[in-house]
Amino acid sequence: MASCKEETIKVRGRSTRLFRAGDGTPLMFLHDEFCPSWLPLHDKLAAEFEVFVPIHPGFSGSEDHFDQFEVMEDLVIHYLDLCEALGLERPAVAGASFGGWIAAEWAIRYSDRLKTLILIDALGLRLETAPATDVLSLDGPGLRQALFADPNSPLAMETLPDTPKADAIVSTILGRRTLARFAWQFPDDPRLLPLPRAAAGAGSLGRARQLRSDRAWRGFSRRDRELRVHRNSQRWPSAAPRSAGRMRKAHACFFA
Repeated sequence: MASCKEETIKVRGRSTRLFRAGDGTPLMFLHDEFCPSWLPLHDKLAAEFEVFVPIHPGFSGSEDHFDQFEVMEDLVIHYLDLCEALGLERPAVAGASFGGWIAAEWAIRYSDRLKTLILIDALGLRLETAPATDVLSLDGPGLRQALFADPNSPLAMETLPDTPKADAIVSTILGRRTLARFAWQFPDDPRLLPLPRAAAGAGSLGRARQLRSDRAWRGFSRRDRELRVHRNSQRWPSAAPRSAGRMRKAHACFFA
């Protein structure tokens, strides 16, 4: 945590918690629903890029005026406004899980406002061969089984304990409330079905990639063979701290 700077940015009068570090090509990393914080992966990325990790509206530190956010596009516009506040014209955008859903919506709606798209086990994408898990219906053990390659590892137990730690209860409740608003029972958007073709065909988008589990990769690849895909067999978020070096290299290849 000491390697990054934490600050609060005002976006249209709303407070947004932000972590940032590094120099180089700007990379906006949109976090998942379980780890709204700076991770070892971000340290690795910050060695080569200027990394921005904003905390989503509704999550701890960014809960101001959450009632203003009703649909996914509200979140996308919020991040466009944040980019304007930070002076970022066309950042690379990476998103994990819930953050990947936001990133995908961003790419479809405003492809001219980002340089590169990187999705890591993104929610939002409806794949019949790899349906998204309704994480809101699962308890701690169920979540670990769904999200971690090794659900009994120390990392899994620390990230998703059976009972949240006392100092994390409020943050956990706020995160689940936010996810529920956009993903209650249906953590995907059928309108994102044409994402691969739209992304691959948008010249202003640059390069679009998927970092996904093997099951989802196979379904996504069949849909559009022209989209080159980087395979990552690890599940998120277990891949981030444990394979941070490999994930950093995967990100780096998208900027070459």
